[in-house]
Amino acid sequence: MKRDLLTNQPFEPTRSSMNFINSANRIRYYNQKAKKEREAIAYIQKPLIRNKRILDSLMKDKEVLLIHPEYLKG
Repeated sequence: MKRDLLTNQPFEPTRSSMNFINSANRIRYYNQKAKKEREAIAYIQKPLIRNKRILDSLMKDKEVLLIHPEYLKG
């Protein structure tokens, strides 16, 4: 007897590698897990993405551009 990782309900697996009662629970479990991971790194990624967009708009066709760090802070 195994327990579903999402709902913690007991079930009888039909395969030895089965961890969820159905595929909907499996999908929901891994979507929730991925969302938590994205939220955990969002405070790092958001400023990086914003700076990349600023740099991309400034660079356009240029290969070298000198920019003061204060300009990137807004």
